[in-house]
Amino acid sequence: MTAPVDPSVTASASVDPSASVDPSVTASASMDPSASVTASVTASVTARARHIAGRIRWYVRELTGESAYDWYVAHTAAHDPEARIMTRRAFERSRTDAREADPREGFRCC
Repeated sequence: MTAPVDPSVTASASVDPSASVDPSVTASASMDPSASVTASVTASVTARARHIAGRIRWYVRELTGESAYDWYVAHTAAHDPEARIMTRRAFERSRTDAREADPREGFRCC
């Protein structure tokens, strides 16, 4: 058996779709000051981590010589815009051949 439903309770519990809601009340109720601070700290930490990762990437590229091709392209374009720029593969081959041909650079055993 179900209990009888009082129509006055049901009517007051329902939401009137035409009723307007004050946006300032809704916004202030949903804004949590600690959430704003947390989001700000998270954004700051993320930005700092990206900056550090970018600096590490730059250092590793410079250390390993991976950025040499980028420097070559920039230099060639700036100093002789009409010059034909080598492909990366041709550049690396030329660089390796020059390094192996120079006895001051050391030798390669393998």
